[in-house]
Amino acid sequence: MSTNQIYQAQNGLAVIEVESTPPTGGWQSQQQYSGFTGNAYYRYVGKGLTTGISGIKDSVLSYTVNLDQDGKYFLSLRSLRVQEGRNATAGQENDFWVRVNGGDWVKVRFGGPFGEWTWANLRNVTNVAGNLEVTSYDLQAGLNTIEIGGRSSNAMLDRIHLSKNKLNRDETSPPSQISAVAPPPVDPPPIDPAPVDPPPVDPPPVDPAPVDPTPPTPPVPSTLTIEAEDFATLSNYAKQTINPALTVIRLQAAVPAGNSGEASTSFTGATGLYAIQVRYLDESDGEGQISLSIGGTPIETLQLNQNTGNTTGLPVSTWAVNGGQPLLIQQGDEIKFVGVRNAEEFARIDSITFIPVGTPVDPTPVDPTPVDPTPVDPNPVDPPPIDPSPVGPLPINDQAVLSISENNLLTVGNTTATKTVKFTVLEPSKVGAVEVGFFAVDDGQGTMNSIAPDSMGYMAAALPTTKTIFSTLGDLDIQGLDFLRFASLLGGQNYGFFLTQNGTVDSVLSNGIGEVIFASPLSGQENNQPLEVSFLADQGAYVFNWDLNGDGLFDDFRFKIELFDDNGLPLGSNLQGGQESEMLDLRSLSGQVNLDLSVFREADNDNILGFYQVENTQGTLLDEFGNVLNPGDSGYVQAAVRQWFDKPVISPTNQSVLSTSVTVDAGKILVPFLITQGTVGDILASEFTDASVFFPFLKANPGGVDHVKLLGSNTFGFEDIVGGGDLDYDDLIVKINVQPI
Repeated sequence: MSTNQIYQAQNGLAVIEVESTPPTGGWQSQQQYSGFTGNAYYRYVGKGLTTGISGIKDSVLSYTVNLDQDGKYFLSLRSLRVQEGRNATAGQENDFWVRVNGGDWVKVRFGGPFGEWTWANLRNVTNVAGNLEVTSYDLQAGLNTIEIGGRSSNAMLDRIHLSKNKLNRDETSPPSQISAVAPPPVDPPPIDPAPVDPPPVDPPPVDPAPVDPTPPTPPVPSTLTIEAEDFATLSNYAKQTINPALTVIRLQAAVPAGNSGEASTSFTGATGLYAIQVRYLDESDGEGQISLSIGGTPIETLQLNQNTGNTTGLPVSTWAVNGGQPLLIQQGDEIKFVGVRNAEEFARIDSITFIPVGTPVDPTPVDPTPVDPTPVDPNPVDPPPIDPSPVGPLPINDQAVLSISENNLLTVGNTTATKTVKFTVLEPSKVGAVEVGFFAVDDGQGTMNSIAPDSMGYMAAALPTTKTIFSTLGDLDIQGLDFLRFASLLGGQNYGFFLTQNGTVDSVLSNGIGEVIFASPLSGQENNQPLEVSFLADQGAYVFNWDLNGDGLFDDFRFKIELFDDNGLPLGSNLQGGQESEMLDLRSLSGQVNLDLSVFREADNDNILGFYQVENTQGTLLDEFGNVLNPGDSGYVQAAVRQWFDKPVISPTNQSVLSTSVTVDAGKILVPFLITQGTVGDILASEFTDASVFFPFLKANPGGVDHVKLLGSNTFGFEDIVGGGDLDYDDLIVKINVQPI
């Protein structure tokens, strides 16, 4: 939803819950880590930067504060870092970009222990004593704007304090009052700015204060009811008169079961806080659903499964949206219903009513001053036993154990520590190349950011957080190639699974190429479940058996999950599994390392494998002149390839395996690339007639297509045809063993 909120300071203090404005760009709303205040915290998952603030234009949170006093104000940001896959001694996840009133951007840092909420309040500027300065600003009473941009990937932001007392940083201070309309200027121009006669040289003081410094009272919203048949746009919906007193909209008869229609209009009432009620008809001959979004933000989905009416839905039922809690709605916000048909349930809607509730202290939390507003902890110290299906192992003392719920959610139980899990392909895909992975969910129902698995917006919430386990290339059998993947999972956390066909998660997020299938029955696929799970009692392992061709045999793709005693990841693999993350992390190593390579080729094209170093996980590199280049920038391809100019040529012949070893510098992230139909010299000479270069970063590839898949830990597969070719990713495969020297 659109927002125009003003936070009212009192006695020189403004307290802001970060979630009171919608997340934008690389910010995500989360509840995974306990101890936050309010309803959620925001996590920055966008582009991590080492210098400068370019690239965060779409990842800036903005808050406007109406200060009641002039003076020096101290800014504090309540923050968390959790050391996900990072060196414990590295300065990671510990800073944000901040500016006030359009001034200079400054880096604000924090450095508390990993896993503990702490306060970020140190500018990256040293004072005369050689210490970092506490972030402060000389501000005037009236409107002041705070902007916060993401800098460190995975840094989390919970609440904001702007205070004349720099020690006023606590979790119990109630959030500042919010108004939806900006107050008038603090210092308006004089009433008569252009008198006929020139003013005297020394006029008597009139009164520099505003005529009326009190902000005008916003217009009082009134109750507004919009009949569904009066919505401006109906798509696959049509008006239907049930009786002379009742006209509704219903999905058209031609809409097949499982398909949807939309009804949308603009909110014409005054901006304000409203409780929302929807009148609808729940029929007895099907179980469809209705979803409501406001201002482009999904609000809630109603399952029409109560069968409270007859075959036409009578009597009419009432839905108290958002549990009856008010929502801030701006004049002009789009109001949109999406109805889904099931059997003869046509998702009938009568009307929507907006009931004003005034302007409370904070429209978001129910209780703004809890001493301990701890939400449901997704990582309990002693999680309750899950009723697994199939029957899994029983915990032994404090030994960690895997369990699978009836919803196909995986948990490492009987521990809160991070454990290493091993994934092994037992039978490759029979339906071509697929990609499989997992993602953390909020609870045993698979909820993501308060969105249920069968609701609109679930895929959009889940995909950016997914971790790829591996891809499998169908029936391809190459000697020496095994599909193994090691991943770190947090004890007590629930994880859901997905599978992608005809593409990758990267391609789905970038350009919509690929089909994503969720493994949980909660995702609304009750009649066409893609997964059965079996338990191997002698190994303490689970086998995921997938049905991808619809024959019900669950033999199209099988892999095994088990705990790994070593409790560590293969060297170089800890960054793998995320978006565009086919890379080697050598930052914890020093000097040089050997890369023992097994390179497989299954392609007519002559392909050459190489590597180059980058500064961060987004692929930023420094060229030979020290210039910073990002994927897609002019000169990026040549700068990357140039790093391999004097290195060995790695190019197996077709239908062969090349075993070799190369020595590279450690200390940074190493990224593979593939040259097809050319050489390093051709690329540096800009002879691109036939040659192309492919990277894990889609912006660096011709056409922005994904050309690299993660096949297992430190194992990558390349597609060597511009545009994606047959998307089999078996044209060149490299398996890497990192060996410190």
